[in-house]
Amino acid sequence: MASLWHERQTSPTGEAGLGRERVATAPFVIDISQPLGNFRFRTDAVYNLTKPDRSEFFWSKPPRGPVLDRGVDYQDFRFLLETGSDVFSLGTEVPIRLLNPDINDNTGGISDIQLVQKMVMMNGHRWQMTQLMRTVFNSGNARKGLGTGHVQIEPGMLFRYRYSDLTYFHSEIRMTIPIAADPMYAGPALRWGLGMSTVYYETDTFALIPTLEFTNIWLLDGQFTPLQTGIPVDVRGDGIFNLSPGLRMACDTGGDLGIVELGWAADLAIGSDGWYDGLLRFDLRFVF
Repeated sequence: MASLWHERQTSPTGEAGLGRERVATAPFVIDISQPLGNFRFRTDAVYNLTKPDRSEFFWSKPPRGPVLDRGVDYQDFRFLLETGSDVFSLGTEVPIRLLNPDINDNTGGISDIQLVQKMVMMNGHRWQMTQLMRTVFNSGNARKGLGTGHVQIEPGMLFRYRYSDLTYFHSEIRMTIPIAADPMYAGPALRWGLGMSTVYYETDTFALIPTLEFTNIWLLDGQFTPLQTGIPVDVRGDGIFNLSPGLRMACDTGGDLGIVELGWAADLAIGSDGWYDGLLRFDLRFVF
């Protein structure tokens, strides 16, 4: 089995190709540990997000947020520009959100803008460890449900292990901390994940890289108001688990566009505490 993972042939010629260059940055859900100059367009389609005001993680409780709702379908269109070096980068992500709630009116607009900083702390032959700091600004209209209505900071650590030239393992641990939110209703959340990416097929200019990720959001405090009773209940200890298979396709254009990546992934909820029934994700990434 070990020799299969290390030595299996992935290209028609048996030579190393584009996949071994891109496999280390392939995950969709877990933040990649390598600072990476890129422009990414991402689309998320989420179905039946229940408890949208839980811990004010998705939107605020009334009256700052929308009235109580049974569930929400929504689509995010996210534009990320990340620039820097091999050891440090800054990224800005601007999301456009379309909401289709069960009770509230359909709406759309800009959501909460993010500023992301990464700095590599250790970069060895096998291991890479990176410090992450994400700041989420309350730029979305909270009353319409387009944002949380408060700032969040998210310090974290990102890890990557090189099992072979073909296969990498990825991990993260992050803490989402609300600032100036309702102190009784909102609360911090611990986020962690484990994943892997491997080269399935590659040539000098093309690669197919499947991924598999397991992630968890553990709510450390906060409340949620059921529509039936209108009485807030405690959600401390709720665990949201997701399994996320994906496939990334990389192509070296050989021209001004450089390396272009297309990717598809799905979030499958595990257990009854999940945010939603399912999520479909599409990525278009230009690496420079």
